Amino acid sequence: MEKPFVSCHFIGQLGNQLFIAAATLAYAWDYGARAIFPGLHEERYRLSYHRDRLFFRLDTSAPTRPFGKEYWQKYWFSPDRIPYCEEDLFLYGYFQSWKHFHHHREKLLSIFAPHPQMLEDLYRRYGDLIKHPCTVAVHVRTNSQKTHPFTPFLGLSYLRDSMEQFPGNAKFVVFSDRINWC
Repeated sequence: MEKPFVSCHFIGQLGNQLFIAAATLAYAWDYGARAIFPGLHEERYRLSYHRDRLFFRLDTSAPTRPFGKEYWQKYWFSPDRIPYCEEDLFLYGYFQSWKHFHHHREKLLSIFAPHPQMLEDLYRRYGDLIKHPCTVAVHVRTNSQKTHPFTPFLGLSYLRDSMEQFPGNAKFVVFSDRINWC
């Protein structure tokens, strides 16, 4: 008998896509299922672009039969374990808790590692950042409470306090929707 497969609905940008793919892979490894990602052929959210550059090690096959069940995550950062399902399963949610996949950390790092050619290019362009002993990425979103009630801007004091938690030689790389403000 063919083992069940598990797939997912990708939503959001690259960070969210990584959470969703990691949770789907972890579920497959935990329960002996086959993880498939046909959604990576879509253009929305730059999925096909990310498929070719980051998710190229994932199986993008189409399902060979209809999904038997769907699992809808209660809320986007829920740590609740995805329950085992004997049938083919389709996952909906953001799966932004590390508890979904941290036990497969090394495997995931290997799967999501850049292609060797891309890694060479990254070292050529950003070698000083990659080799630095304490490079810290800071992602600043200045969302308004009205348009993004679940991800409000945390404020400048929060950012300063957070940055003070790192050693004095830390090199901060800032990404933002308002980079000039940063």
